[in-house]
Amino acid sequence: MKKDIKIFLIFCVSCGAIFIFSLCISHTFGNIFNSNADFKPSGLLEVHFLDVKQGNSTLIILPNGNAIVYDGGKRGNPYSPFDAGRTKVVPFIKQMGIKKISAVICSSPDNDHCGGLPELYRTFTVSNTYDIGLPHTTESYELFLKAVERSKSRYTIIREGMLIEADESVLIQCLWPPEPLIKGSNDSNNNSVVLKITYGDTSFLLPGDIEKSAEKKLLKYGNGLKCDVFLAAHHGSKTSNSEPFLKLCSPEIVVISCGKNNPFGHPDDGVLKRLTSKSKKLFRTDINGDISIFSNGTEIEIFTEK
Repeated sequence: MKKDIKIFLIFCVSCGAIFIFSLCISHTFGNIFNSNADFKPSGLLEVHFLDVKQGNSTLIILPNGNAIVYDGGKRGNPYSPFDAGRTKVVPFIKQMGIKKISAVICSSPDNDHCGGLPELYRTFTVSNTYDIGLPHTTESYELFLKAVERSKSRYTIIREGMLIEADESVLIQCLWPPEPLIKGSNDSNNNSVVLKITYGDTSFLLPGDIEKSAEKKLLKYGNGLKCDVFLAAHHGSKTSNSEPFLKLCSPEIVVISCGKNNPFGHPDDGVLKRLTSKSKKLFRTDINGDISIFSNGTEIEIFTEK
């Protein structure tokens, strides 16, 4: 795999020079789906879906070298000692030669998303932190917030209509959550950060753990949800990935981040059939291990650990 990636890197780097990076800031914008033309491909975009067992962690390496981490998997405990941040995420980032993280995005205060993040702040300099700011009493989330505070990373409450500017050639849009946040029994899921990454003619949609009620509200974006790569919502749960939502997303490639033989039954068999019918290729971290996708703005290449 490493040899193939190096060959592909050499080929794609020739596509253009890398832009000088801009500072990671966020701001409100108007019609977000009319601004793609302002972002010109300038190298290689890497999106690595890491095998963190039952949880989610995605490493995004922008063409200018800036790194963004979307979730960090779960924190270990005496009953389940696997700590995604320490065991998987940090070692992987180090292996990629990254010493500084431009932005950490915590999509949800649930342990399987935020639990592994404190380890990143102990290991790397994190310039910016984006969080939904939902009051949550779990120990994992409290440890995450304490780690952010100690690190002096710039903390931003993220909402729909914000951009994350970390590379002049990549459009990174926050499509969800709204202001005010949704209130309900599954508010930590339905207020998840939904991120769309557009690079040239290619795009990725990362919907966190949103469920059908939030997916219904996101239908307002229409064709703006269309993407090449789709991270299955809520690890392929039957409470998510509704037919109308997937129809608009119409991805070429689906990635499911889930743990082998997990107690939640993820991914659901019915959802698997639906995802397979809506896409050409489907990959799972519990089967394929780490899933690395590379885009030069026109074409996509996929490499798997297994």
